[in-house]
Amino acid sequence: MKIAIIGYSGINATTWTQAFLQQHWTVRTLARKPQPTGDTADQEYVFFDLEQPDSYRPALRGVDVLALVTPADPRQYEWETALIDAAKAEGLRRIVKLSVIGSDLDKPVSAFARGAAKADAYLMQSKVPYVILRANIYMQNVFRQTAGIWKGVYSEPTQGAAVSLLDVKDIADCAIAVAGGGYDNEIFFLTGPAALNGDQMASALSAAMGIPIRFVSPDLGDYRTSLEAGGWPAWRIESLVELYTNIQAGYNQHLPVVTRAVQDLTGHPPRSFEAFVREHFSLLGQYPLFVFALGSEAAGEFDHVDSLIMGIGKVNAAYHLTKRITQNRPGLIINLGSAGSSRFRRGEVVCITRFVQRDMDVRGLGFKQYETPFMPFGTTLEYGLKLLGLPEGTCGTGDNFETAHATEAYNVVDMEAFALAQVAWEEQIPFLCLKYISDGADGQAAEDWEVMVHHAAAAFKEIVGKW
Repeated sequence: MKIAIIGYSGINATTWTQAFLQQHWTVRTLARKPQPTGDTADQEYVFFDLEQPDSYRPALRGVDVLALVTPADPRQYEWETALIDAAKAEGLRRIVKLSVIGSDLDKPVSAFARGAAKADAYLMQSKVPYVILRANIYMQNVFRQTAGIWKGVYSEPTQGAAVSLLDVKDIADCAIAVAGGGYDNEIFFLTGPAALNGDQMASALSAAMGIPIRFVSPDLGDYRTSLEAGGWPAWRIESLVELYTNIQAGYNQHLPVVTRAVQDLTGHPPRSFEAFVREHFSLLGQYPLFVFALGSEAAGEFDHVDSLIMGIGKVNAAYHLTKRITQNRPGLIINLGSAGSSRFRRGEVVCITRFVQRDMDVRGLGFKQYETPFMPFGTTLEYGLKLLGLPEGTCGTGDNFETAHATEAYNVVDMEAFALAQVAWEEQIPFLCLKYISDGADGQAAEDWEVMVHHAAAAFKEIVGKW
């Protein structure tokens, strides 16, 4: 059988297409710009433009099933009703329509739900066989918060409301289950396996990532301002603010509901949020680049991962990391290296979250000691992920091997970390810096370092193995 799916880049289009192809369906991808790779035995590309209604019927001709999944837009009802008419005219066997949970309420709480309700009603009276999948909020929406999550904050203006979040992959599996027939003219309410509030979601993220994540429910005025600053269209801002206003007012009874629909249709339980974040937010799932100053600090323990031996000093660190980023941009930079400290004990691994350029001194021009002129972070760059279970430190980086550490401005000493942190900060790539304390940054530092540096790799391997 052949199914028509609109587009090939959206989260639903991509997931549904992959799922149907895996189940040996033929997929017709409807797109304004068909893929340059062209058709294959199982997938064909046909011109289609939502803004050109005369493209609808030709695009659907010869198709058995239409996956009615369109982008959120003020014209969505207009598009979907016209597609329903085109499917009817072309004699399609059925339409599988993606809708939203809450569209069945007497007073839907958002423009998204009101539009879905109207389109659902139109489909039900069209006399085209249909299946409507009313899905709860997607787990994939968490991706919008990725930047904030890596800074330790999961932000959503839901206050204490709980939601039974649903993985888009489970929706696709349900679509496969109903597309072949046997469920015509039925409506299914799809949810995840459990209702979680913001604090519980932050806890799951923290457990998966190994870094502390806290939940924040922002003021709706601040939320609106952030959307406006992000360039969101006015209609979408108003729709989202309306949705969260109603959720905060208590009109959210449909969101925590848990149903058996995914289990009944697919034979497997819906995916848990915990499993979802373990796949997408674990440290090793971010395509990390492991960075070392010396090969002895890696000692062959990290040959199986993407790694970089950059050499000693800030110039080597900045040059080689920047060069690697331009060649193959990582999702996370992990610096593992040895360091001295008069505060932390030898053999201890410290998570560095603050960085000082200890040999920067432009006090003669009126700047503070350690302050990089004209940079917004002053004397200290705060750009390091916190790793649960490890002590936090401030690293002073300079192009000399310090043997008389006395200042309180930093409590760990190395020769590369500040440069790496600044490159990561400039590129807005998450940065994790772990230092194995090899010496006391004192008169015995050189001898201690030569003995202890070889133990660093084993200590790092033990920590990374827990991820």
